Amino acid sequence: MGSMGKKALAWQLNLLLIAGCCLTMGLPKTIVQAVTDDGFSYQILKDGTAEITYYYGSDAELAIPVELDGYTVSSIGENSFSGHDELISAIIPDSVTKIKAYAFFGCNNLTNITIPESVTYIGIQAISACDSLTHIILPDSVAEIDQQAFSYCENLTSISIPDGVTSINNYVFSGCISLVDVKLPESITNIGDYAFQNCTSLETITIPNNVDSISDVAFEGCTNLSSIQVSENNETYASQDGVLFNKEKSAIILFPKGKTGVYSIPNSVTNIWSNTFEDCVGLTSVIIPNTIRNISENSFRGCTNLVSVKIPNSVIKISRYAFYDCTSLTDVVIPNSVLVIEAYAFESCTSLVDIEIPDSITKINNNIFAGCTSLQNVIIPDSVSSIGDYVFQDCCSLNSVYIPNSITDIGDYAFQNCDSLNSVYIPNSVTDIGNGAFINCENLVSVVIPESVISIGYATFSGCTALNSITIPNSVTSIGNGAFTDCISLTKVIIPDSVNIIGEHAFRNCFNLISITIPDSVKRIETTTFDKCFNLIIYGHTDSYAETYANENDIPFVSLEEGAPAPDYDLDQDGSVSVGDVMTLALAVVNFTSASAMDFNADGLVDVLDVMTLAQVVANQ
Repeated sequence: MGSMGKKALAWQLNLLLIAGCCLTMGLPKTIVQAVTDDGFSYQILKDGTAEITYYYGSDAELAIPVELDGYTVSSIGENSFSGHDELISAIIPDSVTKIKAYAFFGCNNLTNITIPESVTYIGIQAISACDSLTHIILPDSVAEIDQQAFSYCENLTSISIPDGVTSINNYVFSGCISLVDVKLPESITNIGDYAFQNCTSLETITIPNNVDSISDVAFEGCTNLSSIQVSENNETYASQDGVLFNKEKSAIILFPKGKTGVYSIPNSVTNIWSNTFEDCVGLTSVIIPNTIRNISENSFRGCTNLVSVKIPNSVIKISRYAFYDCTSLTDVVIPNSVLVIEAYAFESCTSLVDIEIPDSITKINNNIFAGCTSLQNVIIPDSVSSIGDYVFQDCCSLNSVYIPNSITDIGDYAFQNCDSLNSVYIPNSVTDIGNGAFINCENLVSVVIPESVISIGYATFSGCTALNSITIPNSVTSIGNGAFTDCISLTKVIIPDSVNIIGEHAFRNCFNLISITIPDSVKRIETTTFDKCFNLIIYGHTDSYAETYANENDIPFVSLEEGAPAPDYDLDQDGSVSVGDVMTLALAVVNFTSASAMDFNADGLVDVLDVMTLAQVVANQ
């Protein structure tokens, strides 16, 4: 902008400001805001000094004046030079005491900034995202550096904090990926949240004497930090082998993310703090002493190269996300001392093959093994009474699971997407099977639901495309929405006379379902229940709700009085009627897991006489 242009702009702005003041306050005694001929917009502060509010110029090398129109410049205001990519060098005069928020934010080509001894305060993101800055000299006068002040200065390599600053506030150096050298003065007492987040070139740092508070995420993402040293006279913290502890070394606080190999926690330690080893990708093995009682939240989360861990029998609790996303972990031994394993504890441990849950556990909490894609075998002890939500979700290698008689409920989506699960035994202790419990278990062939279950919930077996046999007991009163959607291998279903409701889409897309027997007890079937079951025939009694429903929805109906479907003796669904089917029926009778479809002698009971009837059928073949 030329000299005449700057003058015209200044004159216009001044006129507008004066006019505004005249309208609201009468004629002002002093000018409160103005623009100088060389492009500095400023306002007059209460103390009679000037604060720069914006710079309209385009100088690459800028020396900010001590005075503007006779007013001493004491402050660089918010956003004053923000986004000025043409700025290469800036010299701040020794009259300035404050550099306020965003003052030089995003000055991408700024390589040098001179901060005088007069400056006491550097504001939020004041010199943030200045990509070309490699070093900054802070004068001893600086007493406060606010949050994010130097964040994302990606080429900043070193900085020395002046003695007098008491806190490294939140995010101050976050994203300074080239920072290798930071000198902290003795005046520092606090290192805030994410203060050095993602300073990926930082390898070592020394904590001075007076620091009494370090955020557990202060060094988040410092992937090459291999050593934290603490001054010997610090009364709050200590270090050993580059690892941060409390003063007494009874608690391990932070394991640097750049350390590698095997680590043995000292025997003096009784407590592992939350996030201590989080994202320590170089850690391959850890030895936990028998002094530890609790493995805290996120303790080993994201340790992607941790292969094995032995949990000592002193541990009573494994907290949330303790080993979450430890993708190389193949072997975990959980001792009987452990009373609680919290939600998500081993989620996404994709290399974990086998797990034995100790008999000290009474509940398997939500998502504990979700996403453990290599998990093949799980032993659940009789002490467990409940399987939580999503516990084995996406365990696509799980081919068998033994559910003991102690289990009373199976949570929502507990076995969702367990592609390799081909059979499951549900004991008669189970009263509740959650929504989507076995959804998309594509290789699940047969399921016997025990008589203790009173409801089949939403989408419980939806997407079980290989399921060709389902035994529904007389205890079930309702079949929920989408319960058997997309079970394309189902051909025949017998609904027991305890059921009174069949929900929406319950058998939707069961293309091969040709026969369903619906008793008089059913009083409600939704119009979409059998959507796209193109070959279906409904069997029921004359003048029943089933007949009315069939007629209203153009589904063929056959009265049971005219001709009931032949008994299905092939109970194990192997394509033949054999001794195996006799054994299946015998086990169902012994375990009280039989269904009305097994009443082969039509006496209203399923007992040993039906076993004898089936045995005779096999013998007569």
